[in-house]
Amino acid sequence: MKLTGLLCILSLGTLLAQENKLAPDLQQVGSDESVDVIIQMEDPPAAAGGRRGIQLPVPRALNTSKKVTRFGAFPGFTARVKGSALAELARESQIKYISPDREVASSTQFAIPAVGADLAQKGGLSGLGIGIAVIDSGVSFHRDLFDNTCK
Repeated sequence: MKLTGLLCILSLGTLLAQENKLAPDLQQVGSDESVDVIIQMEDPPAAAGGRRGIQLPVPRALNTSKKVTRFGAFPGFTARVKGSALAELARESQIKYISPDREVASSTQFAIPAVGADLAQKGGLSGLGIGIAVIDSGVSFHRDLFDNTCK
């Protein structure tokens, strides 16, 4: 009896872990529907060279009709998958989270009034012919720079 209860709890925990790996709006995707996703992978072990030391494997459950694009900033990639593959992908141990690959756009809706640019525009200024340079020395005096424990 105790063994059966333990198995039920473990199975429920596995099921809940799968659901937590999927963004809420992906849980409603139909099985025949294709969706563009961002798949975040678990960090590779430090012994294997960290993020840059090994090539992340593409999960076996990934059957994509779109070219897989890998990210350089974090371990993950984008892909187009069928809704039916989402649950199987969520069961993969090396996958951390799956979210929709949403289209994004920049917006200056709040930035323009925050810096007073709307007043400059109303006054006839457009910024045409103005150059901007950012000079960054690359040096920041932070206490971590003086720590001799890492070489």
